[in-house]
Amino acid sequence: MKRTLEQIIRKWYPSLSKGQQKVADYLMKHQEKSAFLTASELGKEAGTSETTVIRVSYVLGFRGYSDMQQTIREDWLDQGQVDNEEEADVFKRVVREEQEIYERLPSQLDLVDAQKAVDALQAADKVYIGSHGSSYAAGYWLYYSLRRWKQGVFLSEPSGVLVEDLSDLTEDSLFILFSFPRYRKEGKDLLSLARRIGATVLVITNWRFSPLGREADILLTTEEGRTTDYHSIAPAMTISEMLVQGLAEQEENDVSSKKQQRLEMLYAHQNIYLE
Repeated sequence: MKRTLEQIIRKWYPSLSKGQQKVADYLMKHQEKSAFLTASELGKEAGTSETTVIRVSYVLGFRGYSDMQQTIREDWLDQGQVDNEEEADVFKRVVREEQEIYERLPSQLDLVDAQKAVDALQAADKVYIGSHGSSYAAGYWLYYSLRRWKQGVFLSEPSGVLVEDLSDLTEDSLFILFSFPRYRKEGKDLLSLARRIGATVLVITNWRFSPLGREADILLTTEEGRTTDYHSIAPAMTISEMLVQGLAEQEENDVSSKKQQRLEMLYAHQNIYLE
């Protein structure tokens, strides 16, 4: 098995002079840069001379500086290949985890509860969405999408709980909470306030035994039965899209249609979209 330059240097390092050790130290610390330096340039970088660099190559068993530099380049390229393979392994692992979650989602999703959620959305006089930390992106997406179809849709602040935000909710309102690991205390505080008001509570979480999943009137989960520490927010976005599409298909009243028409007119007038 071919030895790397670092292995060769470590073997001969004790026999090198102080000046030669400077070159050896530089080679181990700056392998990528060394692959493209001339002997003269390397000597200057290491604080020695071109002659010392050439002597080091002979002491290490090479036929000269060019031969040593070839090994430096090969080691650097090999290391790059290892790094790329490790990065590729990470990407593949994430894709596999996401794929497994999505494959399980249709079978674990309770379609009765999903329909209840859509019905509650349609019937609600107001909708308040609570999401914090890693869940905030999913909450914001649902908030943005629902406002195309409903009036009176509100979103929690990402940094904390404002009691005033829930002051307009009634017993006919719907409170939607996104709660994923690590579960935030703000979610529990918001849920308690919604309960006190009497609003219907819809919780979207990773599994039914999560801290707040057990307190829901309507529960939608994304990762039932998984034992891995890997958690994904992507299925929560999928469930959000499902709710919006379900609402869109059920909404046939004039208020929603007129709201859509006004929005499209505003979009066109402001030239918001590229196409």
